[in-house]
Amino acid sequence: MIVKKTNIKTKDKANDDNTIINLPLLLRIPCWLFFISIAVLLGLYFLRKKTIRLHWFPLFIAHFGVTIVCIALQSAICLDGEAIFDHIYPAIDFPDYPEVWYGSIFFMVAYFLLLPPVTNFEGTSETRQPKQ
Repeated sequence: MIVKKTNIKTKDKANDDNTIINLPLLLRIPCWLFFISIAVLLGLYFLRKKTIRLHWFPLFIAHFGVTIVCIALQSAICLDGEAIFDHIYPAIDFPDYPEVWYGSIFFMVAYFLLLPPVTNFEGTSETRQPKQ
């Protein structure tokens, strides 16, 4: 793993001089994006388990729609992440962070794998409530 150092100049109020703080590159990466993506991945996993267990068509449709929206957001980050991050997190320069690009590809593929399985809903009625 490559760890680059960056120099950040801060104003020291006690001595009234400029000091330089070295931060590793990993601390400057928007980690919140990865935490949100992991939380969404876990949510989709549990939603998939619930969809398989309940075998209810409206839940299948909702799960499919939510997963497609998550895939679309990850693909938007992958394809045009710089324009998105300039408004949300202007402190970073997106081309300097290939980890965000690779992460969005990874999560996009993982979300594709969590699409609900297509099963036969022929024997179920539309008014049937899910089992508790």
